[in-house]
Amino acid sequence: MTAASAVQQPGRAGDRALPLVIQGGMGVAVSSWRLASEIARAGQLGVVAGTALDLVLARRLQDGDNDGAVRRALAAFPVPEIAERIVTRYFRPGGRPAGTPYAPLPRLALRQTKLALELGILGNFVEVWLAKEGHDGLVGINFLEKVQMATPTAAYGAMLAGVDYVLMGAGIPATSRTCSTSWPPTGPCSSSSRSPAPRRAPTPPTSTRGRSSAWTCRP
Repeated sequence: MTAASAVQQPGRAGDRALPLVIQGGMGVAVSSWRLASEIARAGQLGVVAGTALDLVLARRLQDGDNDGAVRRALAAFPVPEIAERIVTRYFRPGGRPAGTPYAPLPRLALRQTKLALELGILGNFVEVWLAKEGHDGLVGINFLEKVQMATPTAAYGAMLAGVDYVLMGAGIPATSRTCSTSWPPTGPCSSSSRSPAPRRAPTPPTSTRGRSSAWTCRP
């Protein structure tokens, strides 16, 4: 559902009015939990950027978490011992001394370390949990298609925090493959060696815009 189509065709999703505004998910931490929370409180769809939230979490803790928001969210994580390990490792009361570099993080890999998995889950949990705190508005998270190795861990953390929507784009090929234009698809996509024609994506139950797709998360 795009903002334009919502205005033209007002409706309801379940017992909730469809949003007229879908906030962009700009990373890294530009679309933070604070921005998404304000949009959601206004009755629209607030969206947090899901890019590199493992790094964002670790650096916020190393910078002292002055307002206590990160630690408040971590206290709500359903497996306390995981949250405690990350706090013990990265939290610096009062923040890093001037000139002190941030602690390094595990690099994204096909077979991730336990620390990388925990940081990925917690980073996304914290961002979504804080965006949803104190209201019942809709909050989504935006992931990058071209950074796929991080997506399963990130989506798991966001789902644990009760994310309402997952949006995904930034890397979906526009012309490399030809697919069915019906929904549900009637056949597999096929590659073409000829000059590719503009790709027409299938129309799923939840609409898409440009190169982004959206899924609804339900318990």
